[in-house]
Amino acid sequence: MNGMEPHHLLAVGIDTAAQRHHAVAVRFPETVLLDEEVENTPRGFARLDERVQTLAQEHGLVSVYGIEGSGSYGRPLACFLVEKQRDVREIPPLKVNRQKAYYGQDKSDQIDARCAAAVVMRSLPELPRLTAPDPNLEAIRKTSRFLDRLVTEQTRNLNQLHAALLDTYQAGATTLFEDLGAKTALEFYRAFPSPRQLQGVSKTKLTNLLSRASRGKLGQGKDSAARRKAEHILAQAARLAEAPPLPARELHEQIIACLCEQILASKQMIRKLTRTLEKELLPRTGLKLQTITGINTRSAGVILGETRDFRRFHSPDAYARYNGTAPRSHSTGNSLRHRARKDCNHRLKWIFHQVALVNSQHDPLGAAYYQACVARGLNHNQALKRLARRLSDIVYALMRDQSEYDPERARASMERRRGRKGMGEEARSRRRDQISESLSSPEEKSSMGEAKC
Repeated sequence: MNGMEPHHLLAVGIDTAAQRHHAVAVRFPETVLLDEEVENTPRGFARLDERVQTLAQEHGLVSVYGIEGSGSYGRPLACFLVEKQRDVREIPPLKVNRQKAYYGQDKSDQIDARCAAAVVMRSLPELPRLTAPDPNLEAIRKTSRFLDRLVTEQTRNLNQLHAALLDTYQAGATTLFEDLGAKTALEFYRAFPSPRQLQGVSKTKLTNLLSRASRGKLGQGKDSAARRKAEHILAQAARLAEAPPLPARELHEQIIACLCEQILASKQMIRKLTRTLEKELLPRTGLKLQTITGINTRSAGVILGETRDFRRFHSPDAYARYNGTAPRSHSTGNSLRHRARKDCNHRLKWIFHQVALVNSQHDPLGAAYYQACVARGLNHNQALKRLARRLSDIVYALMRDQSEYDPERARASMERRRGRKGMGEEARSRRRDQISESLSSPEEKSSMGEAKC
């Protein structure tokens, strides 16, 4: 199917929405054969597929569906078509936007659907095929996305908490606890959002709170770290309590306590979901991506959840284009340049960059490859991009072979590629020498002169 000529296709582009989708079917070059709205119901899906198959038989074409938004509103339609064993492709929004800019028309559901059909007609080999959803992979995808949302929310709340504590504890907000996000610090600030609330609090009560919040890590007793910490906090609070009171002090304290509650709740949920990924969801896949240095539980969840079925990609190159580690060619005249790929899965692109950053520092093979790129004159970011591309190929191979990462196997593969590259350069060099020698002989020059005449 990937090698099919465009004039054999009936390309069906679908723009998805909550209530009704819009479908446009075109044949080569861009003759519209169908243009209609589709109810977002199984009955509407069946009616659309019946119309499309009838048109394909009448014109002797093969139908291919292209869906923009197959992960949200278009998921029920995609699942229905996959169960019917139709060829369904996922279309990146950026490709639709580029096609729309080529048409030079305003946005509408009809135009978006027609652009999707045009993308199917022109870029079929590059579009990943949609397959029947794996419930476990779908659970991994939802879990990893929700984890990212929790981490983002936690970071935002921590920044707000730090700003609020600078108003109440002033410089003490950064000296009382080294890590503001630690459970001990959050429990303390939730109980005492301002120094004034520490007035009259006994050293024993504060020591018990710190010891309980740290789960006994600060110890108990007269010489424990928790007691020394309590003494330090009470001394600092006595000086801070002399400062003029803040306007709306009670409201300010409520905000600090609420932020601490939210951060503690999000940290607990993050631990719970990470444990679910590690102990339940990831082991069911049978894949061991964590054997690659730089891939932990969360990054493995992002990679597997966003990739879903790796068989959607017919080669490592297709997978690299999808995850953004393969650059986009940008040639003009005699210059050949490469630019960052934007029509990709940006969550995968970001996670491969993070994995490459860790791999370049802690994996011997990754560090050697990174240093080799730098020795060729590449800067830090360029070397990381090439390492991310290499890691993309390794991840694809592990998913394809259902195996774990073997450094010796990777080293042998690198040696083979280096040998093939050296043989290719040597052959090109011999060819250039032969051409130079032939052009330098008098007979060849004479024959070329006669041919020109």
